[in-house]
Amino acid sequence: AFTSDTQVLTTGFNLSSERQTSSTVHDLKFSPFNPNEIALGTEDGNVRIFHIPEDGLEDTLAEAKRTLEGHSRRVGVVEYHPLASNVLVSCGADYSPVLWDVEKGAEMMRVDESLKAIVSAASFSTDGKLLAVTGKDKMLHVYDPRAKSQAASVKAQEGAKALRCAFTSDTQVLTTGFNLSSERQISLWDVRNLSESPVKMFVDVVDSGTGILMPIVDADTKMTYLPSRGDATIYFAESFAEDPHCEVLGMYQSGATQIVGIAALPKSVLDVRDCEVMRFKKLSLDSTIETISFHVPRKEDEKESFQDD
Repeated sequence: AFTSDTQVLTTGFNLSSERQTSSTVHDLKFSPFNPNEIALGTEDGNVRIFHIPEDGLEDTLAEAKRTLEGHSRRVGVVEYHPLASNVLVSCGADYSPVLWDVEKGAEMMRVDESLKAIVSAASFSTDGKLLAVTGKDKMLHVYDPRAKSQAASVKAQEGAKALRCAFTSDTQVLTTGFNLSSERQISLWDVRNLSESPVKMFVDVVDSGTGILMPIVDADTKMTYLPSRGDATIYFAESFAEDPHCEVLGMYQSGATQIVGIAALPKSVLDVRDCEVMRFKKLSLDSTIETISFHVPRKEDEKESFQDD
């Protein structure tokens, strides 16, 4: 994950005792409102909030600014709210997603105490009104945190492995998983229709790979990038309001080395004059970091101007 336009932070280690914990980091996210704030979900059931110095990270962070305690088992998912500052959700192996007030270090609410599955992914809608979670129960659960209730749920995939989910708009959520033939599959759902007629707006079998596709959504371009740990490929799809609502556009082969981790750079570093729309940093098995860039194809003499669309 990126600490700034030019600095990247990697994890995959146990925090040492001088960092006041011996717990493995399972997830990390940077605040969309404060690029120097990072939330870590750890094995001991806590969410730790760290602040990166303005001049960059030059030494080991010795102390968390705040520790959010509320889970009884490991925290595997943390996600910041896209519009409300200092609000994040954490999901642990104790099943219950928890909303936090980061500034106060206080639990705001338990989203669902009846959930009976470990959560593998969580995503807020682009307008921040809804929260979607997926887990080992193969279900897509959608909540309205303001009403403290579950808006809808549906069985999203048939395969045995855990799902991933990501909102692509205010009302559409994309899920990735496996079908009964162990083929990787992506589906698109309209959350407004889940309770009455839960029909997939779009479904497509991608391939027979074994890694779980991890959706990374670019809401500006309506693009979803689908890397997977253990693979060297990244699929990319476009979602839209009209039928068929989603289309897998292609696949990028990211060299011979497998993806261990991947992070999207801030939009501010993109070379828009070269029609660059997304840039990733890929962590490989040999611990090298590779740059992956996506461009919209344009003729050289047309790059200085923009089309009507």
